[in-house]
Amino acid sequence: MYLPLLPGFFRDNDGEHRLITKSQAKEDYLLRDVDLEKREPPLRYFTRRNPHNPMWGEMRLYLDADITMEPAMLAQLCAVLDRPEPAYASGRLVVAPAKSWVTRKFMTLWQRLPFMTRSGVTGAGLFAVNAAGRLRWGEFPRIIADDSYVRLQFSPEERHGVPARYLWPAVEGFSALVRVRRRQDAGGREIAETYPELVQNEGKPPVHPTDHLRLFLGTPVSYLVYVTVMLAVKFGDSGKQTGWSRGR
Repeated sequence: MYLPLLPGFFRDNDGEHRLITKSQAKEDYLLRDVDLEKREPPLRYFTRRNPHNPMWGEMRLYLDADITMEPAMLAQLCAVLDRPEPAYASGRLVVAPAKSWVTRKFMTLWQRLPFMTRSGVTGAGLFAVNAAGRLRWGEFPRIIADDSYVRLQFSPEERHGVPARYLWPAVEGFSALVRVRRRQDAGGREIAETYPELVQNEGKPPVHPTDHLRLFLGTPVSYLVYVTVMLAVKFGDSGKQTGWSRGR
């Protein structure tokens, strides 16, 4: 299914991923679970059977359409998910080089936030669960932040990181950053309102005044760009965020 594109990373035969999430397929193409899983001809999906104990069932990998990963990723995910208890895993996120100046500055600061440096496994763009973990929820809900919904099914202790890297591309330009960041905030609020019991699994450290000072002194221009984007997210004309949006 995958052939090398860049040194150390995979994409498919056409040079671009053709994978999308189950929930996105259902929303974009008005499909149901029966369409994805039972109707003919069957649609492809991406799973890996546990290599050590087949009785534990298949482990499923959910990969954003624009993510590329190192070849070692699958083996490392299989190894860390090789356990009978529910488990969630992801690799080491590496932000892909951005073309626009504002995106480069924004992402420089974003990667230094406590959420990225102290909260453990984020699973942004790529995550995997074992068979026992997949039993934590049924159908994917029709919500904005389905990746966060899955991550919050697991406590921080049940989320495991592996050293293999994957490239995560950021959206390009100020307007796209504001739009996607606004969507992410809306997705977080939707989960808190609809599934308040999951919030206890967040494990996201707060940003203290000392963190702001450290970030500003370390990368002042990136800090100002980040703050400007977040102010536009909060006070700009957002309209009504009702669904998933992509800026790339």
